[in-house]
Amino acid sequence: MSASGIRRAKRFPSDFYTKIMLRLPGDLAARVKGHASINRQSINSTIVIALEAAYPAPVEPESVNQRLLESALILAGQWSAALESMGVDPAQHPALQKFFKDADEAVHGREEVAE
Repeated sequence: MSASGIRRAKRFPSDFYTKIMLRLPGDLAARVKGHASINRQSINSTIVIALEAAYPAPVEPESVNQRLLESALILAGQWSAALESMGVDPAQHPALQKFFKDADEAVHGREEVAE
């Protein structure tokens, strides 16, 4: 109960979703209801899943780039370790050094070169 003695209804996350009224042709409504029943889902969740598949959320390019960079850094670290295990100094490998330089610039920004 609240301080005023009035009992408040429990709130659920779905209480904050946008609610819409949907009118479906009878045959489509029956197909959706049948699909929901077979998959042991609510009709609402069946419709939401179909809409999510038809209208996927946009992928943020920055998050994709960050994940790719993280994966590339892991691979480069493994490459360095493999070279060292073969007795090769990774610092002497030009492609690996270029990668580390480019990755560092991507993470920390390019430094301005004074001319």
